[in-house]
Amino acid sequence: MEQQGDKLERYLAEFQPRAVRKLGVSPKGGHSWQRWLAAAAVVVCCLGTGYWQMRHARLKVKGMQLKSQTLLLTRIAMRDEKMFDQFLTDRSHNVLPSCQGEKSTLRVLAKE
Repeated sequence: MEQQGDKLERYLAEFQPRAVRKLGVSPKGGHSWQRWLAAAAVVVCCLGTGYWQMRHARLKVKGMQLKSQTLLLTRIAMRDEKMFDQFLTDRSHNVLPSCQGEKSTLRVLAKE
């Protein structure tokens, strides 16, 4: 065992320490435009994702409002048919094109 220890000591004595060299630092700022480009890409992706989610949520809300309005109209129709007919008549004046007057849809079609 002692023989191996002496052998190891002789082997380690063969090595000589070297002087520590100065640490080289690479120059800064070579690729700063790439960093700015990457940061801009991240910002654009975040804004795009936020816009898409906001729009998607808005469409969901509109769909829910339409469903709730449909249920409301069904309840009105089941309870009072005259009131429902009056409601549809009032709404049709706002939604459908006018059939009376000089520039009405009916007059334009009649001229053709």
